[in-house]
Amino acid sequence: MPDLVAVSGRQSAALAEVTSAAGQMDMVVRQSADMIEDSGAVTAGPRLGASDLGRPPNY
Repeated sequence: MPDLVAVSGRQSAALAEVTSAAGQMDMVVRQSADMIEDSGAVTAGPRLGASDLGRPPNY
């Protein structure tokens, strides 16, 4: 019986470690998604086409 208790304790500790790692990975994925969204907003600014070349900027 003591072996069962020891194994159960190790499993519980391992599960807590996996749960923590999954939470950290989720946070990194969310941060990456936010950075990608922000960079998309920056690059979605005014776009020039071939017909716009040589034309003065429209401020």
